[in-house]
Amino acid sequence: MSISWEQIEGGLALRNKIAAYAAPKFNHVEKMIPRNSQTIFTLTYKPTVDTVKMSINGLTYYEGTHFTVNRDSATPRVIWYHTKPNGGFSIEEGDKVFIDYWSLTRKEG
Repeated sequence: MSISWEQIEGGLALRNKIAAYAAPKFNHVEKMIPRNSQTIFTLTYKPTVDTVKMSINGLTYYEGTHFTVNRDSATPRVIWYHTKPNGGFSIEEGDKVFIDYWSLTRKEG
């Protein structure tokens, strides 16, 4: 006699994690051209639950520490909150900004 995922405590969540790990993931590194004091950056693809990294002028910043990621909207976004009032700095025009993340979507082209 077989059992279903629903019969195991936390079974559905476990099944979803297994399926997520089994799905092919694609790495994307997007170059951003910032405006002065820009805090919102739009991503091309929806990131997976893996940690998103942001490189600014060669230094790496991390999701949850320096910025948040809105994965739930139709247009995924990175929201920079490590600004001057929060002990950080403002991203300015001319800064070299790259966002590195994983997605379930293959790059077009």
